[in-house]
Amino acid sequence: MAKMEPFRLLLVEDNPGDADMAAERLSEMPDHDITVVDRLARAIEVLREIRIDAVILDLNLPDSTGIETFRQLRRVSENLAIVVYSGDSDPNLRTQVLAEGALDYVEKNAPSYGVQVRGLLYSIERYKAQTMQRQIESIISANPDAVVVTDTDQAVKFVNKAAMDLFGKDEDELLDRALDFPLHENDVTEIEVERSGAKRRAEVRVARIDWHGRPALLASIRDMTDRRLMEEKLFQSQKMEAVGQLTGGVAHDINNLLQVIIGNAEVLAEHETDEDTRNNARYILLAAERGAELTRRLLIFARRQTLTTRPVDVGMLLRRIEGLARRTLGEDIEVMTTVERDLPMATADEAQLESGILNLCLNARDAMPEGGRLTIDARCETIGEAFDGEADQPAPGQYVRISVTDTGTGMPPEVVQRAFEPFFTTKAQGKGTGLGLAMVYGLMKQLGGATRIASAPGKGTTLILDVPAAIQREVAPAPDRPKLRGGAERILLVEDNDLVRSSVQAVLVRLGYDVVPAVDAHKALDLLGRDHAFDLLFTDMVLPGGFNGRKLANEVKQRWPAIRTLFSSGYADLDALQVVAGEEPLELLPKPYRQEELAERIRAILDRKAG
Repeated sequence: MAKMEPFRLLLVEDNPGDADMAAERLSEMPDHDITVVDRLARAIEVLREIRIDAVILDLNLPDSTGIETFRQLRRVSENLAIVVYSGDSDPNLRTQVLAEGALDYVEKNAPSYGVQVRGLLYSIERYKAQTMQRQIESIISANPDAVVVTDTDQAVKFVNKAAMDLFGKDEDELLDRALDFPLHENDVTEIEVERSGAKRRAEVRVARIDWHGRPALLASIRDMTDRRLMEEKLFQSQKMEAVGQLTGGVAHDINNLLQVIIGNAEVLAEHETDEDTRNNARYILLAAERGAELTRRLLIFARRQTLTTRPVDVGMLLRRIEGLARRTLGEDIEVMTTVERDLPMATADEAQLESGILNLCLNARDAMPEGGRLTIDARCETIGEAFDGEADQPAPGQYVRISVTDTGTGMPPEVVQRAFEPFFTTKAQGKGTGLGLAMVYGLMKQLGGATRIASAPGKGTTLILDVPAAIQREVAPAPDRPKLRGGAERILLVEDNDLVRSSVQAVLVRLGYDVVPAVDAHKALDLLGRDHAFDLLFTDMVLPGGFNGRKLANEVKQRWPAIRTLFSSGYADLDALQVVAGEEPLELLPKPYRQEELAERIRAILDRKAG
């Protein structure tokens, strides 16, 4: 802690005896520095040379007498604290000096010298206390936190500007009145303050102090509204991240099971001669595909679904959605679409984006049971460093903002807070899965965008999607689908799930391929070390033993570069899918997949190799 500077006194006294005795007694006070002079001229020089806090002044000096002595010294500094120490007991002189700004008037002719000195000490200490009080009030007034000082009965005696702003009241409305909440000394409490119809949350800390020489309570009140809101948003973001990780893991396991179900159902549907059994197989296949659609939504929420991103013409997409919405939402719902002129392309998976917006339209319909208006708006927005204080704000840049607004029932804050959670729904049982908004949320996060909700009961709802804008405007044409066929090439199949491995191996063998299975990366490398005459490595991305499919593929490429690779996974490990500059894009077949998809992708890779 920095040492405080001493309180500097200037004693102006021409009588050596009076000067010595006064200086001796005054020097006993702590943290004081006393300078003694015997002429007014010298006093003025000292005032101009060093900082002086207060002056003890004899009016009758060799170079000046009477009130003129006081006036000359006063002209040097109008705010100078001067205690007149004079042998003149003229009451008129006393009155005149005090009227012109003297701090006090102490007579040398007091009954005893001790009384004289006590008078001087009292005057100086009182001035110091007043100076300190003014400094404290100045510091408190500049404090950004609200500060309130009350007496021991908790009647307000001082408020700073921040306190007036927090309570929304003038100083006169607060002084000499009790606050709306009690103050508890040496305690920290949280209060709620209502101002102009809005509620603010604040933290109160209370300490006992001396205020103008009397005991008092000082309450420091910090507005915590924005901080608490940010903490809640951060907690919500972390919760959504944790739920997403759990969801991705569950979906991965379910996809492995669905892969086995789909593979075997396809075999039954194709090769079983009994028609009833074939129909049953088709029902199983249909149910499994519906299950796969649910896991796709879960993976989009968890940001583990592989997306096919390309520049998307949002205006054209919305016009297509508008036509579909008019046909499906009902005649009692008016559908309006507005698209900003020269709107840039958006970087997105067009099918997933379309599905997400359609989900929002269906939610809007459910929120307007008696009809209303649905507005879909698209415009270009540039987002800077600050973005409404959101904890999970997107990176600064240009975005295509799609807003879906309804005039429906709206949502209370507690529903808005949970709206993006998977399986959360306010609809009646059986009327919704609770995955629609979760899917949209995950899609935007995976694209590098953001999703927000603006809603209030009775005032409708607006869902805002900020989709990253694309650099180019042209949409690349979709590649032609290769002809579906099998082959006779040799494939190394690496899959740790026994059921999936057996099912996929059976499909590949039926397609004519020579398939060698391996349960993990170490087993695969052992096989390759003995015989590396393989055309394709078909490996699951997630493998046991700390050696994933990506590491296996890198090892194979380094040692046997002629072998091509196709990855498969129940969810996309985004870190493992990162491509180093100069490398070819990774080939990934998400689970569950149909027999046709598997045959098509393998044939395309092998044919590309041959060509």
